[in-house]
Amino acid sequence: MKSAIKKVFWVYTFMFLALSVYLVKITVYDSKDFIYQPTNPRLSQSREDIKRGSVLDCKGQELAYSQKEGDSYKRVYLTEGNLSHILGYVDNGKSGIEAYCNFDLETVDFEIMQQISSLLGESEVRGNNVYLTIDLDVQKAAAESMGDRRGSVVAIEPESGKIISMLSNPTFDSNTIKENWDELNADEDNSPLLNRATQGLYPPGSTFKIITAAAALSTDPALGDFEYRCLGEADFGDTLLHCFNSAAHGYEDMTDAFAKSCNTYFATVAQNIGNNALIEATENFCFNKPIDFPLPAREPIFSLKPSSQINELAETAIGQGKTLVTPLYMAMVTSAIAYNGMMMQPHIIDRIESPFNTVKYKASPVLLSQVCSPDNAFRIKNMMISAVNEGTATQSQLYVNDEPVQAAGKTGTAENASGEDHSWFVAFAPADDPKIAVAVILENSGHGDRAEYIAKNVMETYLEK
Repeated sequence: MKSAIKKVFWVYTFMFLALSVYLVKITVYDSKDFIYQPTNPRLSQSREDIKRGSVLDCKGQELAYSQKEGDSYKRVYLTEGNLSHILGYVDNGKSGIEAYCNFDLETVDFEIMQQISSLLGESEVRGNNVYLTIDLDVQKAAAESMGDRRGSVVAIEPESGKIISMLSNPTFDSNTIKENWDELNADEDNSPLLNRATQGLYPPGSTFKIITAAAALSTDPALGDFEYRCLGEADFGDTLLHCFNSAAHGYEDMTDAFAKSCNTYFATVAQNIGNNALIEATENFCFNKPIDFPLPAREPIFSLKPSSQINELAETAIGQGKTLVTPLYMAMVTSAIAYNGMMMQPHIIDRIESPFNTVKYKASPVLLSQVCSPDNAFRIKNMMISAVNEGTATQSQLYVNDEPVQAAGKTGTAENASGEDHSWFVAFAPADDPKIAVAVILENSGHGDRAEYIAKNVMETYLEK
């Protein structure tokens, strides 16, 4: 009998502990996933007696605000600049910043005083205002350059992690989300409600060579001078890898191979350093780790194992295979190279203020990871400069106020089994004192240079300010 009681006791104890761990998990670690789901009924319960706070850009331009209509308030969104995936909406649930900052936007500072003032007819009861890091002028430039193409643009300030611009296309109009809800959800071909910037997963293509170069230099700095004769194609296990158009690049070191985006060179370098070195580098670059960000964001996926075969290693080293990334993540990688190997935590909320200009929250820069040494970041930066000056990215050469500005960049083509390949371009400028880093992806655009043009326009707009 005593033995049976002990068994029951330990079973119930285990169940209690398991339940406690689960409750801690959903209340501490998973709470944001539940709170900011668009279908969360709590997000639909807005206070009708207050004027919801505004969302503004970094210079105070209103992007979303409430205006009185009868006895209630209507939310109004700026239609320029392709902002809907950032701002979100307040009908049919809430999404975007409207969801993440819902309680801040509806929190009333000095409520008693505001209520008295409202009763006297002197002012409305107002919630707090949210200031974003977004620069509306740069956002408009990105949207204009993107046009009606499918893809995404993300621009970051390398030193702080501030998001300067972020857009996803196709988009939607936050002002008419309720009327168009069924149509938007039914459009599986374009997926306009998907935020490609933070949730779209794509193979990184040759932009991954940034990480392969970092892995090689960290393993053996002398590999930067490693010479290899490219014949346009080479066997790696049972896979025959080709360079673009099977072009034979001849003898080249890492800088030459990076500028020309030589596939066989970087596959050979990966073969020399081995699986574990590349895996360690991706851990430093925060692969397979959640991205803490106000908007729902997918983590970058890296699947290479220590036991993976040489063909998988070779494909992974040039950004093909099973590796998947978001535009936000590639902007973070590019920013890290620009900022001496330091990857900063990305953020899009600069501060929250009361209607009386009292600062309730202010963001501060946070170091996420030292992805590589400053020396190796400097060497990779010079490779990216070479790509712009004499390699595959010459279309991205910058002119600010009619003066040349040195940029550093890397092109990429992501294989797409269901259609035309995707086109990548990542860059930062000025190369000697980076102020902005950009990642652009254009879906199904093949090997064109339109992604470079978009990044060029975004960087020039920002640097001219």
